[in-house]
Amino acid sequence: PSLWETLLERLGVTVEGCGSTAEAREGALPSAPAVGPRLLFSRARAAIAKNEGFYRSFRERDHLAMASLWLSDARPWPEREQISQFFPAGLLRDYPDLCVRQQDGQVLLRPFCRHPGSPPLLGWQAINDSWVQIFSAGALEIWPEARRITISPCGRLVRFALTERILSSRGIRTPGPGIASRNDFVLPQAGEGDEWPGWSIVVHDAHPTPAQEAPNGELLGDAS
Repeated sequence: PSLWETLLERLGVTVEGCGSTAEAREGALPSAPAVGPRLLFSRARAAIAKNEGFYRSFRERDHLAMASLWLSDARPWPEREQISQFFPAGLLRDYPDLCVRQQDGQVLLRPFCRHPGSPPLLGWQAINDSWVQIFSAGALEIWPEARRITISPCGRLVRFALTERILSSRGIRTPGPGIASRNDFVLPQAGEGDEWPGWSIVVHDAHPTPAQEAPNGELLGDAS
């Protein structure tokens, strides 16, 4: 392996084994072209920092910081096929409701959020309201334990399969299976005249982990 492949491995990040050829064979929309290990390492490290920022803003009840991390759903797209040029096809396959077609034929890509024991939320407005309620209820000391981190070959999707644990008032992490969470961060490809904030959360999917579930690092969309 090259130096950058080794550094990527030391980060605990693996590259998904689903390049554009495999996706085309499955009939999915094609993803962006693959990039080299140096760029994958740089992008993975930046996404890991964003994921850490997500939980830091959670613990500190920093609403502005939390809001800055999420993908905006304000930009319309002419066709769903154009979205596939910016975002890996596997993401849309796992969460097809991310895309909604408007009456004028344009498509909106909406972020997805599911808190434990709550129904799924689509779109930033509903997600924002949920964080306002959560933060108003008091601080939560939630610390993530990474089970698996993957990056797409195009380097535009980093997926975290995590176990979230709540810190007790004595500073001890609560025992038990914890909360399984899937966090997907996307890096949009800016078009002419566009400005993007870098890595943004498009999926936060959290649910209680069954006691019998083995922490094998797998957290798929249909199981969340």
